[in-house]
Amino acid sequence: MMTVLKRIMQRAPLLVLILLIWLVLTVLALIGRGRAYRDYSTQHGRIPALSIVMRGIHDHIYPWSEAPGRTAADAGGKEPEGGAEDGAGTADAPGTDTQDTADAQKAADNTKTEDGGSGNPSESPESQARPAAPVSLTIPDSSCSKVVEAKDYGVADKTYLSPDDTVYNTDKEGLFAPDGTYYSLQEVDDSYFADALMIGDSRTVGLYEYGDMANVTSFLARESSTIYDLFDDDEKMEYTPRGKKSSERTLKDLLKKAKFSKIYISVGVNELGVPDTKDYYNEFREVIKKINKLQPDAVIYIQGIMHVSQKMSSSDPVYNNKAIVQRNKAISTLANGRNIFYIDMNADLCDENGDLRQELTGDGIHLKASACELWHKFLRKNAVVIPAAAGAAPGETPEGQTPAGETPAGQTPAEEAPAEQKPAEQTPAQEAPAEEAPAGQKTERESHA
Repeated sequence: MMTVLKRIMQRAPLLVLILLIWLVLTVLALIGRGRAYRDYSTQHGRIPALSIVMRGIHDHIYPWSEAPGRTAADAGGKEPEGGAEDGAGTADAPGTDTQDTADAQKAADNTKTEDGGSGNPSESPESQARPAAPVSLTIPDSSCSKVVEAKDYGVADKTYLSPDDTVYNTDKEGLFAPDGTYYSLQEVDDSYFADALMIGDSRTVGLYEYGDMANVTSFLARESSTIYDLFDDDEKMEYTPRGKKSSERTLKDLLKKAKFSKIYISVGVNELGVPDTKDYYNEFREVIKKINKLQPDAVIYIQGIMHVSQKMSSSDPVYNNKAIVQRNKAISTLANGRNIFYIDMNADLCDENGDLRQELTGDGIHLKASACELWHKFLRKNAVVIPAAAGAAPGETPEGQTPAGETPAGQTPAEEAPAEQKPAEQTPAQEAPAEEAPAGQKTERESHA
């Protein structure tokens, strides 16, 4: 036996070394399962021991480390369902919106004249001729997340901030103006993301690698990406179609050749050191206009910038939550509740002071591998389902773009546009007007994500 082992070591020393490393790491993972790595086991189910220890090393957690504090969310427990405050509905209760629509339709029918042929004949001509109620141009709370506030520790450099009284979007018509058509955020399953595209920086890279979404949706991300270079002709990013291999693509080229029904934008931390919030807002606005021009039928999700930890926010003049909240408030005004929506994952990731929970981050900025699933869960709880007849947005399909379900000549299967999803229809929400987000928020610096 020893002779055989000796021969193997002589002929394949590298193989022997790999096996020894695998054995050691597996033993370490088994040791840490009940302590440092217990959260990894509960959150991801039965996964290989080697995978557990590798994820732990990525998060700077080792088998001999103390077991991290556990919360209901961290331990995979049931998270509270979003209510009216955070706008997250549930897929099991569409009846409320349907009833509201029926009541609204009945009221509308009663206001039509006899010439329309659909008025109530039992009512007098005077009552039938009454004008319809004015359309609300205030986006309902249920259509967008509220911007998550955070404690101001007084360290923010005003160079990167705009004045608190800065006014952002005030459009009365056009792409960024509400028009009375609103859709409510609700809970969906992973099939919803099959025809979506996630655009972002290193935080989005983490969502792809550790958020269990690689086989769920498509990603276009790069670690140093910013809102300022998304449409640069030479700015190639890593494009990974759902469940397929990656390739380098520019955002412009991708949106010209493939069609997506939903587009998520998550950037902002790398820009905190670039003055100022108004400039960031203006660039974000231009990016959305370009995306809408290339993908006029896509629903666009503006994701709020993820907050940083208390340690960083209370000491760094650039990377702090005062600046982040100001910028989030600015870009949230671009939502119209119709085909552009603002969603803020900080509601599920931050503590009572609005700081990124310490147990979820290793460096104060990025989520640990074990925490990325929380972001995934948030996205499932905050989505809109627009009826097919309504369409996501006005406009014609741009010249040269592939219609849904078709593949352009010369395009590889990896570039195919995701098949159009047909989930249950949702009725537009006609709810009480929401309070407008305060104007005047904040900004960022060199690449950090």
